[in-house]
Amino acid sequence: MESAKRIVARVLIVFVLISIGFALGKETARRSEAPGGGLTPMADASTQPASDKVTVYYMHSTIRCVTCNRIEAYTDSLLKEQFAAPLGDGRLEWKSVNFQEDETLAKRYDVGVSCIVLVRRRAGSDVAHRRLDEVWTKIGDEDEFTRYVGDAVREFLNGGGS
Repeated sequence: MESAKRIVARVLIVFVLISIGFALGKETARRSEAPGGGLTPMADASTQPASDKVTVYYMHSTIRCVTCNRIEAYTDSLLKEQFAAPLGDGRLEWKSVNFQEDETLAKRYDVGVSCIVLVRRRAGSDVAHRRLDEVWTKIGDEDEFTRYVGDAVREFLNGGGS
């Protein structure tokens, strides 16, 4: 029993050290970057049609928890069930993005933790965006979660949300 406790303790210490190293590496890279230096625009930003469009991003980290996966699943289900027409005609798009791999996008929308971000574009340029940070407090009640995200998506599709 004593050796099992030591093994678990060592594994936890290694995990903590690796996590700290990863965080320090990311912070060092971020600080060494000159403002705007070395950043490239999103790959799809220049290819977007010159029309109004709302994008629903699920911004997630490389490592995801059960709750993170549930936020994505609830959002995916909501959009497919309640917004099939705008998804089909291109007025609405749904993207799951690792914000740790796409730092440009993370900085643009001030994302540091997993969340949903709504973006309205006109003529290929962002005109409004909103982070839906309350998904974390509403995830325990799927109906409340669906209402919160659905209302925000409808508002953005109708031109609101500035």
